Amino acid sequence: MAFFIISIHASGQQKQKFLISDESEVKATKQQYLLKGNEKLMSKAEAALLKGPFSVTFNKTKLAPSGDIHDYLSQAPYWWPDPSKGNGEPYIRKDGRRNPEIYKLNDRKQLGDLTEVLNDLAMGFYLSGDEKYAKQADEIVKVFFYQSRY
Repeated sequence: MAFFIISIHASGQQKQKFLISDESEVKATKQQYLLKGNEKLMSKAEAALLKGPFSVTFNKTKLAPSGDIHDYLSQAPYWWPDPSKGNGEPYIRKDGRRNPEIYKLNDRKQLGDLTEVLNDLAMGFYLSGDEKYAKQADEIVKVFFYQSRY
């Protein structure tokens, strides 16, 4: 289940907005957790407290065409350098054959790890109400979007 919760504290009341999941699905998960005492979700949230931060500026192996380290770099998996061209460009499509260059780019992994950890932290906060999960999520988001080191 992919979702992220933003907590808004206003006049002592906490409101929750679900950005990626259907609210009824999230509530059903919480009810199931409360009924079954499923500790798997909370153990994932606890483990997520120790993960991160993440950023597209970390472990950069190749820059985007812009040359800016902050720009996310993605490559289509079925496109390969053209062997008949000196610089290989433009790339040519080889349907069904994945170009191994895609596995050398770390931006996708950084984004994937970010979303997985945020999901686990959001679930931990939603199920327990413990602010430590929200605070860790806040720190991870700040690094990814604002404080990326290079």
